[in-house]
Amino acid sequence: MKLQIPRSPHPDVIAGLSLLLALTGGTAWIIWQTNHPRLVIQSQPSTQIEQSANTVPSTGPHSTAKAQPTSKTPISSAPTAPKRVPSGEETVTQPIFEPPAQVYWLQARGQQIEMVPVAMSRVPQRTETATLTEALNYLFTHPKLDRLDSTIPKGTRLLSLQIKPDGIHLNLSQEFTQGGGSTSMIYRVAQVLYTATSLDPQAKVYLSVEGKQLNEDNPLGGEGLILRQPLTRQQFVNDYLTQE
Repeated sequence: MKLQIPRSPHPDVIAGLSLLLALTGGTAWIIWQTNHPRLVIQSQPSTQIEQSANTVPSTGPHSTAKAQPTSKTPISSAPTAPKRVPSGEETVTQPIFEPPAQVYWLQARGQQIEMVPVAMSRVPQRTETATLTEALNYLFTHPKLDRLDSTIPKGTRLLSLQIKPDGIHLNLSQEFTQGGGSTSMIYRVAQVLYTATSLDPQAKVYLSVEGKQLNEDNPLGGEGLILRQPLTRQQFVNDYLTQE
């Protein structure tokens, strides 16, 4: 990703990027140091959202998920292996645990901004496409959740989500490009990227608006944020959280 900085100073123009990656108790904290509040990406969900097991999520503006901000459920970062009884006894195989999708919001804490994951309960036998669709729809229709906020513009809709062999293809509505400066643009891309890859943090994401992929010929918003696709979490860290 590359960021085109206008010649004249803008209140939201990012300057002096540096990366501080601290490992505390096995948890990675990615801190974005700028003239603005720093961005911290938490790896553990702070709350949980209950998904509806009876309604198949749509790409419309309404979500079937219900917020439960008081419930805290830590999420395992990897599936647990099936358990078997000792040899000689009847073998019993337990189902492998599938981590749920996580929705990422923002929370200001002093001079830093934390990107906070909120876990969604996993509905058995629901496809990854349906799970991620509901997670993104919930993000787009909830600009606030308890004390969490979002930089995603009001009215943004998920037009389509397809999981293909080369990655996750997202098509968003035109509202996603509106409002805010460079900082807001990067925050909203981060929210979408991390939510879309919450089931597979290594997945690649192809981001389009109204069917047109965001790239050098089609930058995001008036600030000219150029996305180098496909997007990945590691690439996002390299391109936006580090700079000489």
